[in-house]
Amino acid sequence: MDNTSYVVSIRAPLNQRHGASDVASQFATGGGRAGAAGINVLPEQAVTQLIDALKQQYQ
Repeated sequence: MDNTSYVVSIRAPLNQRHGASDVASQFATGGGRAGAAGINVLPEQAVTQLIDALKQQYQ
């Protein structure tokens, strides 16, 4: 079994400097500040979930 995971850095857009921590906190190892946050261990199977969360936050 492949245990691929990622370290993710999230930066809010310059025109909307909030929401990064809201996205990151949806994941077990995520957190940070409104404008800049991260996820320490994002399993490969959660990448689509992250993309969906980012789209929802910033569309």
